[in-house]
Amino acid sequence: ITPDLLNKGINGGVYLSDLEWVDATHGDDDKSKTVQKDKPFTPGNNGSNNKIKLLIDGKEVEFNKGLGTVASNPSS
Repeated sequence: ITPDLLNKGINGGVYLSDLEWVDATHGDDDKSKTVQKDKPFTPGNNGSNNKIKLLIDGKEVEFNKGLGTVASNPSS
């Protein structure tokens, strides 16, 4: 993390999607897919530029920033 980015974090927060990662993993069986920066996991891996959406109190809310990933499914 650069001093400039650290100062930004102290004053206003740092988005994980703005950082350069060493490694990022996800729980999808298709390991050729990647964790997405500022896009949902599946659409982002399919070349779509959709925004991340979550259902909050029954309403769909869009986010400009965030990580698109998926949890593993250990059931078989």
